[in-house]
Amino acid sequence: MEKIFIMDFDEIIEALYSGDQSLICDALNTGGYISDFNDYCDTEAIHTGFYCRVQTGTIFEAIYLISKQTICYKKASSSLKYCPLGMSLMYTPHELAPCKISVVSNEWIQSYDMATRSFKKVSIKGIEVNEQSAESIIFNNGLKVSSFSIWDGPVKKNDYSLYPASILELYKGEKFSPERNFSRTCYYSDGESTYEKYRGTYAQDVEGYDDDFIDDVLGGEPEAYWNLD
Repeated sequence: MEKIFIMDFDEIIEALYSGDQSLICDALNTGGYISDFNDYCDTEAIHTGFYCRVQTGTIFEAIYLISKQTICYKKASSSLKYCPLGMSLMYTPHELAPCKISVVSNEWIQSYDMATRSFKKVSIKGIEVNEQSAESIIFNNGLKVSSFSIWDGPVKKNDYSLYPASILELYKGEKFSPERNFSRTCYYSDGESTYEKYRGTYAQDVEGYDDDFIDDVLGGEPEAYWNLD
């Protein structure tokens, strides 16, 4: 039986912001794709500010489900700007439709307390944005902050920027693993996409996903394309 590792929120953030691909993959692999948690009611969530690109070019974002105390990931929305660490979210699961993640307006999660495993929320006026990323959070009194704090009771343990230093490229199969020496067409001798392995499935015959995409992004499960949102 495979051993399941559980990480607290502060440990997850420390790993995601470490720049160490092995630690990052370990943290991501403690959770799962967001649809894995579609049997839960609406739940509060916090964005980690973490994004990664996999070998197919798809960008994933990492979200922490507060009541479930676990990390999950999903395909990043192409229509939204990159969410910063501390963005307050609401996760709404659907049984037969893509799960929904919505931003809670005028609210930001400022810090996490390791001692109580609790989050501190504050009301905000807005977010200062530069191109696609947040530069600072604007409090109602006009104060601007650009970091997220981890506390252990009365002692501040660390401050994290709103995003990691860069968007890393990771390998995504059934699980995340550190970047490999792969080519995005390494499965084909002629560099062409193939449509044979999953012929007869809706994902391939109707949606047009090739074998490489289903293997590496959907983990070899063509039915999982319903969860791409």
